[in-house]
Amino acid sequence: MQYFSNPLFAAILIFGFLNHPETATAQTIDVYSTNFDSLNPGLALTGQDGWKTNDPKGPGKPAGESDGLTRLVLSDGATSRAAYIGGPYRAAYPPGRTNVMLWPEINGIGATLKFTVSILIQPSDSNGIYSESDTFAWTFLDGTSDPMFSIAFEPIDDDPEVREITVLNKNGAKVNLEERNLINIRQLYELEVLMVPNGNHVSVSASLSNAISEINFAILDLPACSTNKVTGVAANWIMTDAKVHENGIVTGFGSNYMAFDNYALSTDSSVYVGIEGETVSESNQFVIIMATICDAIDEDIVIKYETVDGSALAGLDYESSEALLVIPANQVSANLKVPIMEDSLNEENEFFSVRFSTESQKIKFIDNEITITIENSYTNLKPVIADQTFAVQENAPKDKIIRAIVATDPNKDDLSFSITSNTDPNGNGTQALRIASNQLLVNDPGDLNFEKQSTLQVTVTVSDGELTDQAIITVNLNDDREEDSDGDGLTQSQEEDIYGTSDTKVDTDGDGYADGAEVTAQVDPADPNSFPNEAPVIADQSFSVEENTANGTIVGTIAASDSNQDALICTITKNKDPDQDGNEALRIEGNKLLVNDTDDLDFEKQSTLQVTVTVSDGELTDQAIITVNLNDDREEDADGDGLTEAQEEDIYGTSDTNADTDGDGYADDCEILFRSSPNNAESVPAFNVKMNVLDGDQFELLFPGKKGTLYSVQTSNDMKTWLSLEKLIIGPGDTVQEIFSISQANSEYYWRVKKE
Repeated sequence: MQYFSNPLFAAILIFGFLNHPETATAQTIDVYSTNFDSLNPGLALTGQDGWKTNDPKGPGKPAGESDGLTRLVLSDGATSRAAYIGGPYRAAYPPGRTNVMLWPEINGIGATLKFTVSILIQPSDSNGIYSESDTFAWTFLDGTSDPMFSIAFEPIDDDPEVREITVLNKNGAKVNLEERNLINIRQLYELEVLMVPNGNHVSVSASLSNAISEINFAILDLPACSTNKVTGVAANWIMTDAKVHENGIVTGFGSNYMAFDNYALSTDSSVYVGIEGETVSESNQFVIIMATICDAIDEDIVIKYETVDGSALAGLDYESSEALLVIPANQVSANLKVPIMEDSLNEENEFFSVRFSTESQKIKFIDNEITITIENSYTNLKPVIADQTFAVQENAPKDKIIRAIVATDPNKDDLSFSITSNTDPNGNGTQALRIASNQLLVNDPGDLNFEKQSTLQVTVTVSDGELTDQAIITVNLNDDREEDSDGDGLTQSQEEDIYGTSDTKVDTDGDGYADGAEVTAQVDPADPNSFPNEAPVIADQSFSVEENTANGTIVGTIAASDSNQDALICTITKNKDPDQDGNEALRIEGNKLLVNDTDDLDFEKQSTLQVTVTVSDGELTDQAIITVNLNDDREEDADGDGLTEAQEEDIYGTSDTNADTDGDGYADDCEILFRSSPNNAESVPAFNVKMNVLDGDQFELLFPGKKGTLYSVQTSNDMKTWLSLEKLIIGPGDTVQEIFSISQANSEYYWRVKKE
């Protein structure tokens, strides 16, 4: 290990200010840097040379009074400030929810804070066992030792080499960060935390960097003056499995530790003055502006200020001022007043600025210029509009002017008109009326339909730019008897005077045909039983049938209907032939769907058949998709390997569509017969001959025939001289079965199989 001395100067507050905030000085401390790489991750740190704990505990016993740290001991006997928390067995005293090292109380923090520390998260055993207990954090504490916020390094699921950077608020709840940031363990990082006043709050940000990367992230906003309330920073080992002993000491187990060094805490001893903009009514005599500081000091704070014109002008809207504002010694605020001048103009809100400065080097402004907004106090009276009624011909063209709308304004202001509640009788999304200037116009002629709605009412709002009034405008429609209001091809006069039909109903007799279409087809538009021919109707349908079902079997009855009760003819206009043998899978007789080619009903090759069926009444047609779902026959041997589908799937776990499931050259039934695995290409049948005596003085020889290998069957009556049969057997990659007759003349006869 290498060490070097690093004197910390007045800005570093990590070990506490001299208790004189006004001097803003700190004790000078020698801090040593540690070469973290020299730590042996295979040993618990409490057992490493050069490291020493002040826990007076024995193995398996709770700690005594301790800050929970193990520190580096230098060769000359001096103690380094380099330390770590965590490890295989640690304790915390006094008892608490976490294993915490609190630095000595900090006094005199100013408006800003900068905290830096070098950290390293390292497994404390050679295997780097993952533990949910190993969450490490840096926590900033207030005067009651309650947390203000924490920056934590949490484990993530299933990856012990990575930690996620999280931020906890004062209640311990996670703060939402813009991005998810991860760091690696076993790497040295520099953590920097900044607290800076920003308007009426304190902004907290942080960065984490090493030699190759840097992570910057905003954390959260704290209330104003939060920085001044920081009294301590804690290095935390958050133990989710902590145990509280009878003596009150808390212990926990972990498999990682966090070492840290080169820590520093600095502050800006300047006095920050916060001043916020104000909004004031023009009728008020003054605007009161407050200047505040976080902590009182024992001397006056003298601030220069001057007003600066914006849209509000000095002498017209406010009184110009240039003077001093003093926050007295031992006080935290002071007010200044700027006189406001009222006029009788109707105008927009106006603003001016107040600019601040000081000659004191230790005074700083969060904002050195603020905006004062003056709200106009002019009294306006609302316009007046009464309900009005107009008339217009139904179906009047778009943009036809109906009438001018009348309204008055006591202030003679220019008025604007708008329809705030329109109407859309035909529901097409286009409103019936619109307004241009003060004129009411037709916007959608389709809405001006006397037969559907003889009167339109809309709400019109009139505005002087600030105040409004409303009225109901009624538009009465005049009936047009030469229109075709229902769109059936007949005028109102034809429907009412000639055919006796409704001019507001397209299909008077409800037979599904428009009145005009029935007149054209020379049928009675008022008789529901008199209508033109219409196409039959067939819907998509589904049936089920067993695979391999015999030809001629009825699959199902096809359902179709015809509103004219015509006789219907069903035909398959698009059939299926999965096995490509030229025979279509299905056929129709009458309205029955039948099996035509049983070989096409193969579940393993195609589990569903779809055909197009056309139904005709002799003139008009309709089509539908007929789906036939095949039911799987689990007792069939689809791949011809001698095993049923049920045996393959339920007993042996083999494929019912591949005779050689594992591809080792032997059929599945052969491997089962000769006791090798049909699911393991490395497991093939051992060469073995089985003999079975059959009826009729016969017997069979069974043996596994390797694909492409030649075999011969030989006989002998003395097991010395062997004769080969003339027939050579070529191995099929399956069980070879040969049947022979037993000679009655010789009771001793021997057989064998030989590979050629």
